[in-house]
Amino acid sequence: MKLTIRDIYNIKNIRFRIKNEKSGPRLKLYVLLAGFIFTWAHPGFSQMPESTHAAGVDCPRYLFRTDNGLYMSGVQVGGIWWSPVNLGASLLKKPENSANDELFFGKVFVWPIKDPCPQNWRMPTALELKQLEKAVRERGRDFDYEGKCLRISADNGKSKLILPAGGSLGLGGNRQSMGLVGGYWSSSVMKNNADFATRLYFHGSSLDLGVSDRRIGFSIRCVSANKSPVVNK
Repeated sequence: MKLTIRDIYNIKNIRFRIKNEKSGPRLKLYVLLAGFIFTWAHPGFSQMPESTHAAGVDCPRYLFRTDNGLYMSGVQVGGIWWSPVNLGASLLKKPENSANDELFFGKVFVWPIKDPCPQNWRMPTALELKQLEKAVRERGRDFDYEGKCLRISADNGKSKLILPAGGSLGLGGNRQSMGLVGGYWSSSVMKNNADFATRLYFHGSSLDLGVSDRRIGFSIRCVSANKSPVVNK
């Protein structure tokens, strides 16, 4: 019987313990335990990778911490480790209660000057978004109209990278087209016009890698800062 995400992170108050432990062997144990329980209960995600020493804690590399303290394993696509959820999100599927939609779609951001990704993660470069686009075109893409997301096959052939159609934030400041379109910022601005930055955009299964006005709001999907074949900005 597969556990829900809520069940997993309520087991023996792991989430509470991680949040309240500042350092030491117990914190390492709780972080590792949370990661292994999540991977065991969700075999569709990548296998837990090798460990790395980060911020004084030996935790599995590519383990992503969400805004509300959950730990999830990253998904490898195109040789790059992507966070499993959008920045500001913590759910892997759209909730039945639309009041909680942002927990799945995440937040939308005008292009940020300072990278908003958590420690050991960063915004993808334009080249990394291009790698993602290439993987999508080679492997095909499956837009889930009911789940409001684009599903992309991971490198292991088993997992899926889920990109919610988080919509956009228009110049007027209103969020629009949520559930219909998805836009994802890179960290790269145009060399000849710094008012525009590279983004990946999709409408249904239609995909476009191009540039948009930095004042528009799009989603952000972080990549691991620990290892990536393409790091040029």
